[in-house]
Amino acid sequence: LGTLAALREFAPELPVAIVSGTLSPELRGRYESHRIEAIYDKPVDPRKLRDQIPAILEGRKRKALEAAGG
Repeated sequence: LGTLAALREFAPELPVAIVSGTLSPELRGRYESHRIEAIYDKPVDPRKLRDQIPAILEGRKRKALEAAGG
């Protein structure tokens, strides 16, 4: 979480997906408070992750366009 908070200070619009083997509801909420795009429980199928990346990037692009008024 400390790394994620520092990353948000440095690159606030960078898309982030979390892969974790220890996701309690509290921890999930703490991650979500940092505006991440996705959370995956371990073990994650690498093909599923690969297939989700374009959707994550497109969602971030759409949000940026909406924020810019376009």
